[in-house]
Amino acid sequence: MALGIAALMQGAATARLAPVTGKPYRLIIIEERRDDRATQRFTSERRLVFHTLAAGTALDLTITTSTVPPGGSRAMFAAAMAGLKGRTVRFLLDADGQV
Repeated sequence: MALGIAALMQGAATARLAPVTGKPYRLIIIEERRDDRATQRFTSERRLVFHTLAAGTALDLTITTSTVPPGGSRAMFAAAMAGLKGRTVRFLLDADGQV
């Protein structure tokens, strides 16, 4: 997620968090796990919405969808995503985008 947030920052020399507030951003994370038998591909989509607060910036993150491969470590990933899917988690960020 740090890379996704970094993409919303302006200028490398003076990196400051500068997202459009109230606008939903879409972040898709794809993870591939390889072993001797196969490659498993896990994906999840997150909805990010930034809000300006008196104390800084809030980030509301919601997992909207996830896909898991058949077999393998599918059950653990599916259980983790099921517990978070559709729930909004709020992060309070400083001016540099740090939690």
